[in-house]
Amino acid sequence: MSDTEVRILLEKMQELDSEEAFSQFYNLCYDRFFRISFYYVKDSTWAQDIVLDTFLKL
Repeated sequence: MSDTEVRILLEKMQELDSEEAFSQFYNLCYDRFFRISFYYVKDSTWAQDIVLDTFLKL
């Protein structure tokens, strides 16, 4: 995952309200976000909730 890829997908999501861009962003970032949140909370259920809440905010 490069910064350029993420930036392009975020711009598409913002400008075009693109579900496809959101899906690509989700698939690209979910695992990384999950690992980061799991590192802090040490509970997979909580980590999933944190990541899903983050994506809902987007």
